[in-house]
Amino acid sequence: FLFDEIGLAEQSPHNPLKILHKLLEHPKISFVGISNWSLDAAKMNRMIMHSIPLMDHNGLMETAKAILKNSNSTFSEQEITVYEKIMKDQTNAFKLNGNSDFFGARDFYALIKHQATLLKKSDRQSLEGYLRNFGGLDHSDYREQLQRILMEVLNRTEDEVIRELEKWTPVMCVERNLMEKKRGQSPDDLMVSRHCMVISEKYYSWQLLLEYNILNFSQIFLFRSYFPQDKYSNIANYSQLNKIIDCMDTGKT
Repeated sequence: FLFDEIGLAEQSPHNPLKILHKLLEHPKISFVGISNWSLDAAKMNRMIMHSIPLMDHNGLMETAKAILKNSNSTFSEQEITVYEKIMKDQTNAFKLNGNSDFFGARDFYALIKHQATLLKKSDRQSLEGYLRNFGGLDHSDYREQLQRILMEVLNRTEDEVIRELEKWTPVMCVERNLMEKKRGQSPDDLMVSRHCMVISEKYYSWQLLLEYNILNFSQIFLFRSYFPQDKYSNIANYSQLNKIIDCMDTGKT
């Protein structure tokens, strides 16, 4: 039995995982739990914990090779160095509201796949891949640190990096991501589009995607309900879930 993201249930104030205590004492089937953080001692003492550390430089190299093993593309060590410098940055430039995990390994995977699809040398001069996967923050510290890293690692001039930062705005990056299509029919072809999470302080900012013609009104929009009866009931959640299932079944967006 595989329990993915078991740590999410651990965050519940109702402690739903307590039911596992008895089941893990004398299990009748194999049980594997995957989590991004430790569970409480009562559960971990009943299991064998296998901890996977963060990847070092060699681990990142091997991961990049594995991602591209069925592709004719290659990767540059510069891409790995940019990721390492962002993750090891000691300032708060790459932390959203102090969240040190705002950027992570999935951004690195997506960067490797994106850069591998750029077959022409001229295309590789673009910073689109870096800004689609490590962009989006708008405070000055982030911009200065990212600019410094890109200049240092990619051997770009300040003017070149500034032009790219001004070109690849968050809205432009979202549009490119949503409009991008798979380049071929082979299962080995890399798909570099990602699920987008647009984080905004304003409730109406999502409408920018309509104003820029990135989305249109024929597409499905789901909104959280703030009515008291909806906030404390699962009925609204089930309704939203059914809409998502319907979209997946019918191919709606």
